[in-house]
Amino acid sequence: MNWRTVDMSRESRRDQFAYFQTLSNPYVGVTVQVDVTELAVWCRERGTSFFLAVLYAAVRAANGVPELRRRIRGDQVVEYDRCPSSHTVALPDGTYCYCTLDCAQPLGAFLPAAQTEVARVKAAPSLDDGADPDELFFVSSLPW
Repeated sequence: MNWRTVDMSRESRRDQFAYFQTLSNPYVGVTVQVDVTELAVWCRERGTSFFLAVLYAAVRAANGVPELRRRIRGDQVVEYDRCPSSHTVALPDGTYCYCTLDCAQPLGAFLPAAQTEVARVKAAPSLDDGADPDELFFVSSLPW
């Protein structure tokens, strides 16, 4: 994904970024409760993966917030034009692998492409996302 350097001298959050730059592994996590009743019904009626639909909506929303696409790189802050997702896929032996998905396409195209990619990583599991880890939105859910 493409990125640009952000001029932090003009940003209201420059002090927060300066603080996070001092940390050895800076990150931010978001946990929210959301009423997904209508989405669950929609998925059930269409036989669609509820997780993939939620993943799509969450990553599309996160990509809509420029500050969530920003990363600290050395002494600079960069902003990606968009960030794909990375999520865990449970494997039959109780382990897991990673799956990276690009949510930039329309939902109708995303869902079958995502199902194909999940099947591919299950067949050849890896803990390597194969992408620049800075550009990813890491997504997990409980229960699996």
